[in-house]
Amino acid sequence: TFRINVFKEWPGKRGKGDAFPTAGARVRAAEIAGLLPDYPIIFLGKKTAAAFGLATEYFSWGKFGGRPYSVIPHPSGINRFWNSRRNRLAAKRFSNSIPR
Repeated sequence: TFRINVFKEWPGKRGKGDAFPTAGARVRAAEIAGLLPDYPIIFLGKKTAAAFGLATEYFSWGKFGGRPYSVIPHPSGINRFWNSRRNRLAAKRFSNSIPR
């Protein structure tokens, strides 16, 4: 499994006016997508996908850099999505459907 944390790689400015450097991150992410064309891209959280200008519906597939991508809810403890058994089951079904 190949993983990259875009916020760690491109943390943006610190302090007041913090901004994620979207333009640079999009370029780098497209480069990464081109290097590993067989892997789908899974964005953790709607805000991460939105930073790349992508649709943010959970568990649906789209294309980014010629590769399939999807968005799943961020796994942080403050995300209430994971409190629902129904949502956890939907996530499990999705996980089983990821192209390998």
